[in-house]
Amino acid sequence: MKLRKSLDYVIPLILLLVQLYTLYLINTTTKHVIGDDNRFYIGIGAVLVCMVAIRFNPRIGKWITLAILLAAFFDLIVFSTVLKIMPKEVFCGIAYRFKLLPFYLLILFMTLNFRSLKRYLKWLLQREPEPQG
Repeated sequence: MKLRKSLDYVIPLILLLVQLYTLYLINTTTKHVIGDDNRFYIGIGAVLVCMVAIRFNPRIGKWITLAILLAAFFDLIVFSTVLKIMPKEVFCGIAYRFKLLPFYLLILFMTLNFRSLKRYLKWLLQREPEPQG
């Protein structure tokens, strides 16, 4: 496997290891609890889907990875029992809690895939709009 292709698996593997360690902590101690189990199991499924997508279509796998990290950043899915930080009230009294792990992994994702994201954005900006009618 080429180095570039193996770099696509770095973030999903990190997430999978964190999830496995979290499952270990939950099953062996009583101190660690996940507030919403459904979001945790959705996170496990999302990472597994991401790894399968990377195997068959790396471009779609990268977009799925980005979507997973953004969902985790906005606390829609959960990967670990890490304490939530920076509580912030946003529009209409909805509270978003940002987490550090997805934030750091999002920065790592942007660093590893900067060239392909830049190329895609350039392609989007150069595309001519289709004529209507």
